[in-house]
Amino acid sequence: MALFLAEITVKVVMERQILGEN
Repeated sequence: MALFLAEITVKVVMERQILGEN
């Protein structure tokens, strides 16, 4: 469960960084 939440957190953070750069 913790790993699942960690993957979602990383995915969201990476998407935010990509959107922030554009």
